[in-house]
Amino acid sequence: MPSLNSGRYIGEAIRSVLYQEHSELELVIQDGGSGDGTYDIVRSFDDSRISWVSETDSGQSDALNRAIRRTSGDWILWLNADDKLAEGAFARVLPHLVSAEGRFVHGDFGMIDAEGRIVKRYVCSGLTVERLLRRGAYVFSASVFIHRELAMAVGDFDPRLDFCMDYDWLLRLAKASEAHYEPGIVAYLRDHAESKGRRRPWGFWREQWTVSRRHGAPLPSLAVNQAGMASYLILRRLLWSRLWRQVRPQKRL
Repeated sequence: MPSLNSGRYIGEAIRSVLYQEHSELELVIQDGGSGDGTYDIVRSFDDSRISWVSETDSGQSDALNRAIRRTSGDWILWLNADDKLAEGAFARVLPHLVSAEGRFVHGDFGMIDAEGRIVKRYVCSGLTVERLLRRGAYVFSASVFIHRELAMAVGDFDPRLDFCMDYDWLLRLAKASEAHYEPGIVAYLRDHAESKGRRRPWGFWREQWTVSRRHGAPLPSLAVNQAGMASYLILRRLLWSRLWRQVRPQKRL
């Protein structure tokens, strides 16, 4: 769990992890030097499963790399401090985690607002390189479980990326191993005014182009994809409006 001044939300994120039915877990929090009382909130849990480090880093990718190096479990899940896991998320994917072939498992996700209200539900298609290059990062990073061996094999998050490190990592994972899909919501992505997606949305657009080209996306399909993302960013207020949510509460990706 990378964190930086996420005191408003980190308590809910931590609870969503510690209250999972599967108790054999560790929560590795890599904080970038928060000054908003985040540590006091973490300390209030008084749970030996939480490992906390606060130190200067060079961005979210660097924080993620540091956190992963501190983990010891067989399976790794990346959850941002302002997002949260769904109830029963671990139990939902457990059959895949204990199977011989499963090294890369993902599920569906939902979007919540700053107050934790569900805004929308997203049903994901199976994850493939071809679909990623066509659609962008249509699978939410917090709904993905990666076996440690696979995570080590694909390597670190790219520290040069500030927005689409998840997209680049998913592409590398999908090239290295087949992804297993488990229907049902695993995690919730939180939309709020302080998020990078709200403050600097066009950074995602620029980095998606860079990452897609790096992984060999054909220019014609990439142009169509980027145009679709630009349209989404322009119309996002309408697409997230209460009226539109009532018309289309769920979307297939």
